Amino acid sequence: MWAELIELGGNEIIEDIILEHALKVELRKKGITIEVADTQYEENLLVSLTEIDAATVETILLTKGIGPIRKSKLAWRNAALRKLVGPIDMSDKEIQRMYTVVHGPKYSIQLLVVTTLQEATNAKERIQNGEFFATVALELSIDPSAIHGGIVDPISLADPAWPAPIRETLSRLQPNEVSVPIFTGNRWIIVTTDGTIFQPTVSYSEAKAEMRRLALLSQERFKMAQIANSLLENAEVKIFDKQLQRLRPNRQTP
Repeated sequence: MWAELIELGGNEIIEDIILEHALKVELRKKGITIEVADTQYEENLLVSLTEIDAATVETILLTKGIGPIRKSKLAWRNAALRKLVGPIDMSDKEIQRMYTVVHGPKYSIQLLVVTTLQEATNAKERIQNGEFFATVALELSIDPSAIHGGIVDPISLADPAWPAPIRETLSRLQPNEVSVPIFTGNRWIIVTTDGTIFQPTVSYSEAKAEMRRLALLSQERFKMAQIANSLLENAEVKIFDKQLQRLRPNRQTP
């Protein structure tokens, strides 16, 4: 079973183990310790950042291969990374930006995603020739939104979860205008909007405390990822197991 288990999740487990070891070395250098309260905070955070209950979160984690042991180790690694990040000063500009993402104006859009420029161009021509955007999206789009005719939840122009070219294009679109094909790495996308803009229903002063918390978590997560990537890139690793060697041929040291 060993070879099959390694193919199933070996690379991910190796990354976890190497990162855990590197973190222990780094914490020891800096004289930082991880307490039970730190790991408990991380476990609670997994639930508090979602709108679902703890039992459902556990079920979702299990479907991703994260049971009690891996969850405990994940909480420890996150706690260690957060300690290494240290305190972060949040500016009003960063808090305001988070407010704009969460509560600011949002645009109603439809999108169609394909793999080639020719497909995107043809799709746009069909829509401009009178076919409904939803009909063409349902037929051609490879995005999950295709089943809904390309309709997705309204988006904020400040939301970094959406590629900048899409947000920039959307800011210039007229109602019912179809965009030029937009390249986003390995996909071509066209978008349209009916011009509906959903305005904020919560004021900045009402939401400021929560937006500061979310902005802080976002900054922490970004810096935690930077530290983790750096530690993994600089880790000196020698793998003895031949099955595992297949997964990390470029990360071994003599």
